[in-house]
Amino acid sequence: QKHTIEHLYISININTRTYNRISSALRQSILLSSSQILKDNMIEEGVEKQAPHLNIIRVQAIIRAWLACRRLLAQVRKHAKRTRVVYEIFDVEKSYTTSMCSCILNIMNPIKEKNMLSSADIASIFCNLQEINDMHMALYDNMTTIMSSWDVKSTISDIFLSYIGDFKEN
Repeated sequence: QKHTIEHLYISININTRTYNRISSALRQSILLSSSQILKDNMIEEGVEKQAPHLNIIRVQAIIRAWLACRRLLAQVRKHAKRTRVVYEIFDVEKSYTTSMCSCILNIMNPIKEKNMLSSADIASIFCNLQEINDMHMALYDNMTTIMSSWDVKSTISDIFLSYIGDFKEN
């Protein structure tokens, strides 16, 4: 997440810097009077001054750069939001598997070991709990692998699609 936030910060700074360049160039163009424009076109002391059409080209280039930065910033924001959602799914899955393991270790196994309930009662209370836990542990392990090398092109959809049969009711 830090990587994405740094990109976002850099993009905002680029965007601000570009905006300042545009406003400065526009102010310079507005301040030029017609006599200054004519004077700029003349050769003074052997050095040719910048023509007014070059100022317009410079402003156009700055505006194009600013628009490109806006598009880049939109993409960075989209990726940051997507990354936050994926990390939230990952954190929820981690919490869920931790809770399931705790339930199995601290509740189900002691009840089985001490024969506090009949096998039929245990089966009805903890119906498929171990199988569900195993499936979610495998899902969490696959997500951990993907999250360790997460980038713009990474997806988690393939993981969920591989478990679609397990999530469907029979």
